[in-house]
Amino acid sequence: MIIDSHTHLIFRKSDALNSELKKLLEVMERTSVDKACIVPFPEPEGKYFFWKENEIVDTAKILANVISEYPNKFFSLLWLNPVLPNEFSIKMVEKYIVNGPIDGVKLHIQMNARDICMEPLAEVLQKYDIPVLFHAWYK
Repeated sequence: MIIDSHTHLIFRKSDALNSELKKLLEVMERTSVDKACIVPFPEPEGKYFFWKENEIVDTAKILANVISEYPNKFFSLLWLNPVLPNEFSIKMVEKYIVNGPIDGVKLHIQMNARDICMEPLAEVLQKYDIPVLFHAWYK
C-alpha cells in the first residue's frame, strides 16, 4: 500500500472543493497512491496563519464530509490554531476526532510546542492517543 502522508486541499469554502478532490483522486490513481492524509488549506478571511474560530469550524465540517464520502481513500488532520482558546480547540477535537471521522490534528507555528499554554490541549490529545503534526520551526 502506498500512502501520501501530507497532502493539502486548497479550497475557498466548498465551492472549489469538488474540482480539487477530482484532481487529487486522478493524481492518486495515476501515481498508484492508495490513500492520502489530507490537510485542509483553505484561503482564510484574514491572514494566512491566524485562523478565526468560524473558519476552523467551516473547514472541519467540509473535511468531515470528504472523509465520510471517501473513507477508503483519505484520512485527515484537523488544522487548529494554538493561539485560540484551549476550550475551543478541545471542543473541536472532541466533536470531530473523538466522536467524528477526522483522524488527527495539525498545529502550525503560531505557538512554540513547548509553550505552557499548549498543556490543556496536549493533555486531551494524549488522553485519546490522537496523532499530531506540529510545524516546529522558529520565527
